[in-house]
Amino acid sequence: MASTNDSVAWQVRLSERLFRLKESLARDEGLELDFSPESLAGLEAFLTSSYEDTEDVRTDEDGEWIAEGAAAYVGELLLRSAGGHWGEEKDPAPWNVPPIHADQALALPPLAPLGLVLAAVGGEGVLRRQYAEWTEAVRAYQAGHPSWSPAKRWTPVVDPVPVEQSEHEYLANWLATQERAFPGWVQQYGMGITWDFSRASLEALGTLLLTCDVTNADFLNVAAWYAGETMRRVRGGVWKYRHGDPDASPYLGQPYLRQRSEDGAFGRPVLAIKISLRQNDFSHLLRQYDAYVS
Repeated sequence: MASTNDSVAWQVRLSERLFRLKESLARDEGLELDFSPESLAGLEAFLTSSYEDTEDVRTDEDGEWIAEGAAAYVGELLLRSAGGHWGEEKDPAPWNVPPIHADQALALPPLAPLGLVLAAVGGEGVLRRQYAEWTEAVRAYQAGHPSWSPAKRWTPVVDPVPVEQSEHEYLANWLATQERAFPGWVQQYGMGITWDFSRASLEALGTLLLTCDVTNADFLNVAAWYAGETMRRVRGGVWKYRHGDPDASPYLGQPYLRQRSEDGAFGRPVLAIKISLRQNDFSHLLRQYDAYVS
């Protein structure tokens, strides 16, 4: 089984790789990855025209994000047809893409989307055949259980989910609390530093985090708000929040940023600070800033 960190890492990559691939194929190939069964033929054609074999994928400098993006897309499309969820096991492949599990009522074995993508390079209609197999399993089960329909577990960011009123209220209160606390936070922790929401001020924040009490939740919340605002005030975007366990997903239980376009970048200042503290390396804050504003 993969660790919680492995699972969270894939959930972060899943949306980023998927949106990057969708944008690239729409722009360069005129191919819309719209989660329709018909889109699989276009994806297969792209893969077979781009690569000779799986070794060609592995040696291509863009091969990793293309293969992972395609695996994310194929996995999500299959899950939308047969329900289920992403697993936590590690796929025995060059990159750590977990398998998918169909709705348990179907009793189907786990499936490795990355393995399907690499096999599809051979040009044998692998993706369409697999989709047909899973949809046939759904049809067969529904024939004996007419009231049943497959249930898909929510995939963070990729699946639209109505936001509860309590989530709106939590986020609004969190943002207002940090903004009100910021002047006092500066007085207590950051005197002598220019807090102008610039990239340079993030370096100062990193140094400050090295010297302050990292168990102080009030201190860390304001630090996360400030780190997020440095990104939002340059490139725009909106703060978002969903109830849930932050150890299960970086998009649950902690505020994060999303640029307004469908394939816009994400900012995860709370997670960035946690990783920075764990690794004792605050360059992660700067890397996240650069990725968001680029």
